[in-house]
Amino acid sequence: MYGRDRPSVILLDDFDHSLHPRAQIELVRMIKELLELDDFRETQIIATTHSPYVLDEVSPSDVIAFALRDDGTVASKPLSEHPDAPKVNGSLKSGELWSLDAERDWVR
Repeated sequence: MYGRDRPSVILLDDFDHSLHPRAQIELVRMIKELLELDDFRETQIIATTHSPYVLDEVSPSDVIAFALRDDGTVASKPLSEHPDAPKVNGSLKSGELWSLDAERDWVR
């Protein structure tokens, strides 16, 4: 990552797996700090997680939820489009909002 050619996209699959919740939070904060550096401003990180602790560190608009439909296709929607998002209006963190309902109930 610190070589001459910087990646434009970094993929992290279940990067928080087996980490203590506090370590998950610190890892997300470190990644966000990295993205603030001039050399990484154009870098996009795509990460998967099932951790509300990780989601709490990012905005609902930065979270995309996925759900498997009955026909086998996959639906996706930003967490900011959760049906309760307007009601909670920032009073819940992203992880709390995500935990309210199963994705299959609102991502169609």
